[in-house]
Amino acid sequence: VDSYTQNTPFYRAEKRAAAAMMRFLDRLIATAKAHPEADSYWMKREIESLERLCVGPPKTVFDIMQFTMVYFILSEPLNYFQVRTFDNIDVRWWPYYQADLAAGRTTEAEFREEFRHFLWQFGSIDNYWGHPMYLGGTNKDGTSAYNPLSLVILDVIEKTALPTPKFQLKMAKNTPDEIWWKALDMLRKHSPLCLMSEENMARSMKPVGLTDEECRDLLIWGCFEYLPRAKGNCTSASRVILPQPVVELMSKAAKGEFSAATFEDFKREYFRILHANTDRTAEILRKVEAHLAEVNPALMLSLAVGDALEKGVDAFSRGYKYNFTTISELGFATAVDSLLAVKEFVYDKKAVSLAELGRILDADWEGHEELRLRMKNSRLKWGCGNPVADSLAKEVIETYTSNVIGKPNGRGGVFVCYGLNARGSFNVGRLTGATPDGRKCGDHLSKNMAPSVGAETEGITGSIKSYGAIAPENFPCGSIYDVMIHPSTVAGDKGLKTFRTLVERFYAGGGVALNINIVSPETLRDAQKHPEKYENLQVRVAGWNVRWNDIPRKEQDEYIARIETVGR
Repeated sequence: VDSYTQNTPFYRAEKRAAAAMMRFLDRLIATAKAHPEADSYWMKREIESLERLCVGPPKTVFDIMQFTMVYFILSEPLNYFQVRTFDNIDVRWWPYYQADLAAGRTTEAEFREEFRHFLWQFGSIDNYWGHPMYLGGTNKDGTSAYNPLSLVILDVIEKTALPTPKFQLKMAKNTPDEIWWKALDMLRKHSPLCLMSEENMARSMKPVGLTDEECRDLLIWGCFEYLPRAKGNCTSASRVILPQPVVELMSKAAKGEFSAATFEDFKREYFRILHANTDRTAEILRKVEAHLAEVNPALMLSLAVGDALEKGVDAFSRGYKYNFTTISELGFATAVDSLLAVKEFVYDKKAVSLAELGRILDADWEGHEELRLRMKNSRLKWGCGNPVADSLAKEVIETYTSNVIGKPNGRGGVFVCYGLNARGSFNVGRLTGATPDGRKCGDHLSKNMAPSVGAETEGITGSIKSYGAIAPENFPCGSIYDVMIHPSTVAGDKGLKTFRTLVERFYAGGGVALNINIVSPETLRDAQKHPEKYENLQVRVAGWNVRWNDIPRKEQDEYIARIETVGR
């Protein structure tokens, strides 16, 4: 930092931040040396590691874990800036681990113990969204980047059995079988893993201009998101509620303010409103993001980003080569199923007029429970491999994303879409009126890119087939598909092979990331009745694990309803 002589607010702030970091390390060393157990083996290791970090980069695996913890403490509580990945740990740590073993600085047993304590540190912090890190990848020569340390790390993760940190695994055709079988078996035991397709990650980033090399070494961050390593940032500040135009049109129809002679007319007006909502969202974001560096400067991050230091610009503002802004969908399947319901019951079967259905929805289905159940239980839903539903889902997504991807944002970059809404399906659902798919006012919307609860009538095979209609290019930076699998489907050696086939089929259809829950409805119902027996039962929420006992009852009921549908 001292090599930059420009006297601007950015460089002055970065120099102060760097000096503060060094003072913090000095204070840690002084405190450790004054400790009553300063001469103990472990305290000496701490002191020696901190002293090395004061004068240069990490030299050992222990140094890397130490550096990660120090950076985290300085960035999150002090700079108020989340650390959304601890990096590609098996690949980045492997050379240090080999050198440590060769020099006699550590043993595999000692590394296992140190890494277990590293995980416990972040498990005790217990960030709700989890602390992410990832494994695997592909080398420049096309071989797998997995190595012997990968299996050691996975084994420690499995035995530690914490819901956080969370781990993403890059999966590809070159991924060793032993990694596949280990990871799939861990998922059967509810380990906090997310399996991600390298090929489809790369496909999704091509529309926004990444090179082949940048796509090869994508950095995974957050729940399942990804960026070009050291060359990109991504804000995720907004969501567009895809069912909202349907709610608006139905309410207008109830008042006689809107009519549509055909479903194509209805759909055309839906897309017009959706585009208007998206355009308005983008315009607001352009104005807000212009002030990112003023509101919350990324002092720690900027110190690590060469482009930011060269430009003299905050890293999270416009300091990277690629400065992306995501607009996330919310309620995708609810929107598709609602459009399908209007098509089927208003225009095809003529079971109810548009105006009448609008009035029924405004009254939250009161007095029309029979019609609600007919529309709710219709087989024309997205998520069961129905070609009509899949075609409309593809049209909705492509019409939506084409109005977002590549448009200029307010930070010298472009907008992208990504398929995650986490708990927004519940939070926004509470504020969303009744919809034609049979959903009542205030009920949750569909989650992430998953089908609505009850729609997967053809099981996971039909569900994956439906998702295959949506190309990964629609979601640069990431999308996730939630699947519920009954334990009997993947039990034993035969079940493990079936499990791998399902994942590979998902990838072959263009899928990027799978959010997998493997649990029976009987187990979950028993856990509701006897929570004391299931203290360690974990389930997957969006891109992270939580303990079953920590989930609100209404959300627990959704998990049970969905696995009951898939397991029929």
